[in-house]
Amino acid sequence: YRMYYAEIDDRIILFENQPIGRLIIVRADEEIRLADVALLPEYRRTGTGTSLIKDLMIEADKTKRPIRLQVEIPNVQARRLYDRLGFTITGENLTHVQMEYRPGA
Repeated sequence: YRMYYAEIDDRIILFENQPIGRLIIVRADEEIRLADVALLPEYRRTGTGTSLIKDLMIEADKTKRPIRLQVEIPNVQARRLYDRLGFTITGENLTHVQMEYRPGA
C-alpha cells in the first residue's frame, strides 16, 4: 500500500490486547479510502468489522467525504456487509467491485 499511497493509517486491531486484524485507511481531501480491513476468522461475524466501518462512516459524515473501497467479487460476506451499511456499487472489473458510501445518503 505504501507504494501507491503517500500516507496511510495502518492499524492493528486488538481485542483484549491480542492482535485480531488489520485496518488500512487512506485519507485524502476528496475521499476516505478503505484500503484493507481483515479480521482473523474467529473474529468475523461478531460485529467488530461493522463497528470499525461505522466509526469510519461517522468520520465521513463529519468531514463530508465519501468512503470508497473495492472488494473482491467472490467475497460475498464482505459485499453483504457493505450493502447493509449503505454502500453502493460504483463500478466493477474482472476481479473487484468498487463501492462507495456517501455522507448523508
